[in-house]
Amino acid sequence: MKESPRDKISISEQEFSSIKFLIDRKEFKQALAEIRDLETQKRIEEFTVEYGLIRYLLSTAFQGLGRYKEALCESQKAFDILKNTTENKKVAQIHFLRGIVYSDLGDLKRSESEFRDAVADYRRDGDKKGIIDAFNELARICFIKAEYKKAIEYLTECINYCDDMEDKKTKAKVSANLGRIHIRSGNWKLAEAYLKVSTKTHEESGNKLGFCNGLLSLGLLCSQQRDFRKARECFEHALKLIDENNYIREFTIYHEYAGELEFVQGNYEKAKNHYLEAIGIGENIANESRIISQTYHLFAELQIAKRQYDEALSSCEKALKIAISLGEKIEIGAIHRALGQIYTAKKEKEKAKENFKKSISILEQVGAKFELGKAYLEAGKSDCFDKFDRVHYLRRAKDVFKDLNSEYHEGLVQLSISKLFYENEEYEKASLFLKDAEKIFSAIGRSASGGKKSNETKELASVSSFRKLLEKALGESESTVDPRSRYTFSNIITQNHKMQEIIAEAEEIKDSNLAILLEGETGTGKDLLAKTIHYESKRRNKKFVVVQCSAIPETLLENALFGHVKGAYTGANENSVGLFQEAAGGTLYLDEIAETPLSTQVKLLRAIEEKEITRIGETKLKKIDVRIIASTSRNLTERVSKGLFRQDLYFRLNALSFKLPLLGERKEDIPLLIKYFLKEDGLSEELSRILDDPDFIERILGHDWPGNVRELKHEIEKLAALSVNNHRIDPGLLKERMNNLSDKRRKLSLYDEVAEFEKKKIIKALQQSGGNKSRAAKILGIPEATLWNKLKKHKIE
Repeated sequence: MKESPRDKISISEQEFSSIKFLIDRKEFKQALAEIRDLETQKRIEEFTVEYGLIRYLLSTAFQGLGRYKEALCESQKAFDILKNTTENKKVAQIHFLRGIVYSDLGDLKRSESEFRDAVADYRRDGDKKGIIDAFNELARICFIKAEYKKAIEYLTECINYCDDMEDKKTKAKVSANLGRIHIRSGNWKLAEAYLKVSTKTHEESGNKLGFCNGLLSLGLLCSQQRDFRKARECFEHALKLIDENNYIREFTIYHEYAGELEFVQGNYEKAKNHYLEAIGIGENIANESRIISQTYHLFAELQIAKRQYDEALSSCEKALKIAISLGEKIEIGAIHRALGQIYTAKKEKEKAKENFKKSISILEQVGAKFELGKAYLEAGKSDCFDKFDRVHYLRRAKDVFKDLNSEYHEGLVQLSISKLFYENEEYEKASLFLKDAEKIFSAIGRSASGGKKSNETKELASVSSFRKLLEKALGESESTVDPRSRYTFSNIITQNHKMQEIIAEAEEIKDSNLAILLEGETGTGKDLLAKTIHYESKRRNKKFVVVQCSAIPETLLENALFGHVKGAYTGANENSVGLFQEAAGGTLYLDEIAETPLSTQVKLLRAIEEKEITRIGETKLKKIDVRIIASTSRNLTERVSKGLFRQDLYFRLNALSFKLPLLGERKEDIPLLIKYFLKEDGLSEELSRILDDPDFIERILGHDWPGNVRELKHEIEKLAALSVNNHRIDPGLLKERMNNLSDKRRKLSLYDEVAEFEKKKIIKALQQSGGNKSRAAKILGIPEATLWNKLKKHKIE
């Protein structure tokens, strides 16, 4: 039967444009409906250019809807028809489309081949925009394979084409991909800069898909930086766009990233639901896709956290099989890290070691800083390695997270180091690193707002719980050491003339019953001198009782000092002996006496003057035999003048006083102190080499040491603890640390250096003159009027 003329009707340019417009707007369902409608209305002759173009549009709609097999089938039909025509641009677009489909299916080798063919065809057609898009996709494949350098080369070429064409929109797309590369490689600041610019441009230009992907990437970055509030805002905004535009692939990515966000916040059930959604959608899209690999790996980490090790092993095996087939190195490295954790828990040490080493080797090779830092951390926590390997890995983790400026993870490392030393019964070293962990989490907690970094409260609770164990262990270990042999004047390390004078005077008055006042900044050695005076005195066999005046609330301090009788107040169910009575015959050490409230100062004065106390709720006086030593890092004279400290109490405490110098004023003692601290750690064999190094000495003497001897002690002890073994210390590590410590000083301008020097000289002169301005001016050799101007300039009260 002969076909009628109307059976073969050409498709108008307007109809083609209408479908293409819908596809450009990502309205794939509507585009597919219009193509089917055209096919119903008109009979298009096969093997014509028109038929090939329809097959291409159909394959594009299928790809956008995630129907990849149909997209490949239709694109092959289009290619077979158009490859021998002059439609070079359409052939290039078919190659490009097939590259996208193969990439989504996880076949990176075929995907790369299709994109290279696309570049060649776009060049034949002179289509710079097409070349940019193809290079961009080639960079994406390199990104998946962790070939970052090559990816950056492709993207740089893209940027050059964009600048030639003045194409801001495409440049935004390229910048987004550069941002994603920098997330993976750990350059978070660069990543944020690229993504913010890109996302803003996409939003302004109305590119909803680009804007959506940008939001997802920013959300992931914020999640890794632990800015949870901002991450959640990005994901919620992206989800709205996904729902409005039916972005299937982005919906899977959303569930993967949102699951990771819930996981790091400890919301395990919500994380599980997101991961299962991502896996379900991913398996419908492509059974071997990279999204499934990543999600199974993340799911395994969740199962490890829930101690479901057999289930985690199964998830890792699924993820690893896909990741290896895709050649996705970062995922392979991360999965081996998870396997290391699993085998550690299952006590299969050799398998654990093997997997951790594989993980670290792969991640070091590709330069994925964040994942590498986590691998070092988990290896350092694993007991499959010996102590020295674990310290080495934790030290490397600390360096990586410091470079990333990830304070939270630095805190985790410090906590892990503390626990490692605790396991090895090195309790003082454990305490050093626990203090650092606590300081980090407390600082983050203080700066947090609006739900930002919310997990730090959990970590602080963990620190607090661990501290109780450590303090118990420290108390038990210290109880075996006789403090009378530990705290002696001969054990105070110094060759400084001022310090030697203080020690000589302290020896003379050690048996006096008069109160002693120790003044000096934090870390100058007030606690050490107080204990030494006590344990060298005739009171050495009695108690040395410490009162932390700044740590006890005002409402409780009086009760702590003097005690109470039963029924004195609500809750006083039995008699209580205060610290004065507890220290009977010995020494009561009032640390940071300046913080004592005025109401308590009155009773304190009477106790010191009359040697009598009255418990709360009691009228009967009790005689006491206690020697008082008080310390302060505050200027008590100034506190008296402001009415914050009683003058009569100050005079009573100041009967015998010592002003301890700053470490910066006794720098000749620094090498001696370092030698002593290292000797305590059993590292004396290496001392000569370290202390004979002029560069090292220059660096430590160049540092101001604002924390004084305590800061120096902590730094040296931490560095010694992080040495590769107990017999040798790494001088390079010490020098590196000292270099970091002196960085602030080096960054000062010449003007700032001079101003700092001048301020110190003025303060020293005022100290020498007892605060007398005329005498201080004479010491400095300047007119008194000039001194007053400089006091105002440097804000010296």
